[in-house]
Amino acid sequence: GGAAGKAAPLVEVLPDIRRTAVLQFHAEAAEAVAAQSPLVAMLLKYAKCANGVHKCSLVQAATELRVDVHAAHEELLALQAAGVLRVELQDVALYVRLRYAPTPAELRNLAVALCARMRAIDALQLAKLDACASLLWSRLAKGRRSGGGGERGLFT
Repeated sequence: GGAAGKAAPLVEVLPDIRRTAVLQFHAEAAEAVAAQSPLVAMLLKYAKCANGVHKCSLVQAATELRVDVHAAHEELLALQAAGVLRVELQDVALYVRLRYAPTPAELRNLAVALCARMRAIDALQLAKLDACASLLWSRLAKGRRSGGGGERGLFT
């Protein structure tokens, strides 16, 4: 079924989540917590550890466990609330869910809309870079005209 019989939009934007979990263990060793939690065990499997801080891919662990990323996030927060570990989440990721199987036309329209959005983001980034470069060049030229160099910085 396509959009004709559906009141809900095709795409549902889910609450944003962080892709990376930074874990620290205080009450128990990481291995002891991992033995009790398949999620922690999977996070630690691919974690980069430095000075007792484990940086892990929450999305990768949840995917391998076939668990919803939001449910994995909630589990980590529950473990933190219980004093088992400290978690800090980094790297924002946005998730969407298709509410029903799209028709070929809906899929094409979605692809066109996503491409247009990415082009708009790219154009905005280029415009910002161009504006920064113009500002730098104008400040540099102004500094040269006024005797430049010496104590003056690029933006003073």
